[in-house]
Amino acid sequence: MNMKRLFSVLCMGFAILSASAIEVTVEEAGTLKYELGNDYLTITELKVTGPLNGTDLMTIRAMCGVDTSEEQTGSGALEVLDLGNATFVEGGDAYLTNGAGPKYAEANAVGVACFRHCRTLKSITLPETMTAIRRYSFYGCTHLEHVNITDNVTEINEYAFAQCKKLKELPNSKKLTKYESGLFIGIELEDIVIPDNIEYIGWYTFQEASNLVSITLGARTAQLSTCALKDVMTVEDIYIKWQGWEGATGQVIGGDWTNVFDTYNASGALVPCIEDADYAYITVHVPDEAVEAYKAKSPWNKMNVVGLSATDGIKTVGKVSADGVVARYTLEGKRLSTPVKGVNIEQMADGKTRKVVY
Repeated sequence: MNMKRLFSVLCMGFAILSASAIEVTVEEAGTLKYELGNDYLTITELKVTGPLNGTDLMTIRAMCGVDTSEEQTGSGALEVLDLGNATFVEGGDAYLTNGAGPKYAEANAVGVACFRHCRTLKSITLPETMTAIRRYSFYGCTHLEHVNITDNVTEINEYAFAQCKKLKELPNSKKLTKYESGLFIGIELEDIVIPDNIEYIGWYTFQEASNLVSITLGARTAQLSTCALKDVMTVEDIYIKWQGWEGATGQVIGGDWTNVFDTYNASGALVPCIEDADYAYITVHVPDEAVEAYKAKSPWNKMNVVGLSATDGIKTVGKVSADGVVARYTLEGKRLSTPVKGVNIEQMADGKTRKVVY
């Protein structure tokens, strides 16, 4: 092969690789598929500007290898989806047709089960105009690592991110005040830091968080529900920053937390998930003035209760380093104890992440 022919082949290969990252502007809702062309199922990275309706969401689901009946098609390669400059509008076809009736697009909201089982998806940036993420919207997105939302989001409903095992951070908006039931079932994070704006953690929120070692409840997290940590057998440290209602001191966190590690059977009877002896391996770090109150309440009194000031201040609360880093990972998701040369992904105390080059 002569040099001219070799150069031509190399350029062709480069063009093929580059073509997988696409930017497109949709002028009329429902036309995304036509804007992308016949090879839309081969696209791995997509940035969209303009209005999207149910027909467009059906196209995006196909690009993630799942059809409207939620069958995996074996086609579709979309990994990175940027909808920051897009808007969701009503109209178009049903993006989902199985289950309890068809599901249609909702203006400024990720609809019920909208991206459910989109297993190729690794990163998504939602529209700036988005205000709500409905139940089951990302359920079973087993490779999803990053979800970028703005502070316009005021609610995230039940099971929205359940079985999103690879999430590297908890999606957060400063206007969000509660984690509804089952929100992060199956998440594989080792350290979880609840942002300070979250006031309530619902039933089964972190069920089956099989790698969880440390969880920090935010300064306004005043309610913790039954079964929130169901089947979590690995936790070693619980940090509680809430200091009580205004004007009161020495209070125990509210909610039906009495059975936070337990579950209920089909008959409605409470079933313990861990033995009393296992509680002895858990240290719960609480405001100093509340130590005695926690020692008097079950199940906290089964754990090793210590004051926050006795555990080295902010470095220990949520295991936050002096620069606000809670946890550090390689690009491949491997947990790091110290920075390594190259790109490090750092999880911050406010729930956000950043990429840092060392």
